[in-house]
Amino acid sequence: MHYVMTGAGMPASQVNIPRINALSYDGASSVRRALKDWWPIETSADDDTIYDLPTLRGRSRDLLRNNGWAAGAAQTTTTNVIGAGLRPKATLDHEYLGLSEDQAEQWENMAERIFRVWCAQCDLTRRQAFAGLQEVAFRAIFEAGDVLAIRRHRQRRGDLLGTKLQLLEAERVCNPHHLPDIDRLIAGVQLDPDGAPTRYHYTNRHPNAITFTGEPVVWRQVPAFGSTGMRLVLHVVRPLRPGQTRGVPVLAPVIEKLKQLARYGDAELMAAVVSAMFTVFVKSEGASDESNTLLESLEGLEQQSGDPKTDYKLGYGTMVGLEPGEDIQTANPGRPNDKFDPFVQSILREVGVAIEIPFELLIKHFTSSYSAARAALLEAWRAFTTKRHWFAGAFCQPSYEFAISEAVARNLLPAPGFLTDPLMRAAWLGTEWHGPGQAQIDPLKEMKAYQVAVSEEFMTRNEVTALTTGGDWERKHRQRTKEERMRREDGLAGADGARDTAEDDTTPDEDDDAEA
Repeated sequence: MHYVMTGAGMPASQVNIPRINALSYDGASSVRRALKDWWPIETSADDDTIYDLPTLRGRSRDLLRNNGWAAGAAQTTTTNVIGAGLRPKATLDHEYLGLSEDQAEQWENMAERIFRVWCAQCDLTRRQAFAGLQEVAFRAIFEAGDVLAIRRHRQRRGDLLGTKLQLLEAERVCNPHHLPDIDRLIAGVQLDPDGAPTRYHYTNRHPNAITFTGEPVVWRQVPAFGSTGMRLVLHVVRPLRPGQTRGVPVLAPVIEKLKQLARYGDAELMAAVVSAMFTVFVKSEGASDESNTLLESLEGLEQQSGDPKTDYKLGYGTMVGLEPGEDIQTANPGRPNDKFDPFVQSILREVGVAIEIPFELLIKHFTSSYSAARAALLEAWRAFTTKRHWFAGAFCQPSYEFAISEAVARNLLPAPGFLTDPLMRAAWLGTEWHGPGQAQIDPLKEMKAYQVAVSEEFMTRNEVTALTTGGDWERKHRQRTKEERMRREDGLAGADGARDTAEDDTTPDEDDDAEA
């Protein structure tokens, strides 16, 4: 056993700590050259995030506005997770509720009908339907780390329900008058002794808005829960650590790399443009005269700003005159750079790992084998499905409960025990949320695999329909039944359902090295 004395930069908590070489981690070494100057401080989740959030949000938003890779990553994630909007499939616990299957189906259809009407009227600003709110909320989480949805009541003419949703950007949720954070007030979120939110403080408009609205910034507050215990505020956030109050932008780990990559791309593009310029310099031995300066393009006369004797610039097939005694020196930029693409791909692979988007999907370019491309899509789908389940539980399901609760309270839906018994309420509110289907490289082979899974009872037809098209199998079945009946009534031979099982099963993945 020996003792390691700290230097000036080592935390006091590690002074005179006995170390046993045989049992210690190399990553905790204080003598290795690569680690001896690395002493990060152990702090709480909020201490590690809150003070950096304004900068992280600003840089994240700037990347999503001006960086193609960042914008593509956000849109790819949003498209695959949300798509045209997540849709509910009501699934009552009819056995617990004492309902027959037919009664349960009738109630489910009515609940979904009411919810569809509410979806078109749910936005407090009257700008979007519920699908649009989902997309905006999810993208806001990608950009800023979290978003707030406040439950409002605004009964307008023609509305079926008065429940409305108001989305707030992360920057609007902050401490009143920008007071410093304390134990029970963190970045606009007021907490109880257990760490649960009790109130949210927010501004009437964006606190950093440049456009003058004539209205000063005023702080408001809303309780997190109502008197009945129902949520009034949906704080949609995916905390990464216990005790984390606010969310962090998804791009936070790779902000610097994306910015540097953008600068590198701009520099390479400019170097290639300069390299592509062809300019002729004419040196005159005579007296200085305006005629000695030929600012003439092969494609036509080109206007120059400033003094024509000193304002020189490269151009496409440009001729530039020089004064007596003037000369030029040229440098070959060596562009296009053949190392540019491999380097960019290497950085983008690291970015893809950090944000859970495989490299092939991030750049939307599949050049590897069928098996590799399919593996990339399957890995991406696993991440998208996880995010979808989380978002449905954090935003969609509570919104559905808001609407159905009001419908029950107003006797639009009969639901005995809904307002008094938590178990009954949960049984009435059972749902499954479905979104866009999984991308398929070879639909024929994958559909045959699903067919085997259904025939062997590993999956249900409803699960397969949700995975492939994001639809509702029961509705499709009713439509298919109607179509088949109409075909028979119209005397059309055969049915669409007939299949030739003797077809040759030739698919791209028989050779793993085949190009996708």
